Amino acid sequence: MSEINVIIAGLGLIGGSLAACWSAQGISVTGVARQASTLALARQRGWIADGYLSLADSLRPNSWLVLCGPLSLNVQWLKNHAQTINALPGLYVTDVGSC
Repeated sequence: MSEINVIIAGLGLIGGSLAACWSAQGISVTGVARQASTLALARQRGWIADGYLSLADSLRPNSWLVLCGPLSLNVQWLKNHAQTINALPGLYVTDVGSC
C-alpha cells in the first residue's frame, strides 16, 4: 500500500485539527500557512512533517490537497493554481471551507 500524503492549506481551527488527527494516525501531513510562526507551532506539536508559506511550493503528485480557508480564499487558491493542480497526476482536491 502506498503512503498517504495530505497537504493542508490553512492551519486554523479546522485545518489544525485535521493535521493533528491525521498525523497521529501516521499520515504524512504537509502544512501551508501565511505565517512562519503558524508552521513552527504545527511542527512543534507534531502536526506536520513539512511546511510551506506558498501553496504552489507545497503541491505534489499522488497527494490529497485539503483547502481549509474561508471560501473566498479557497476559490482564489483554485483559480491561481488550477493549471499546476491539473498537471499533477494523482493530486486530489477537496475543501472544508468556512464563511
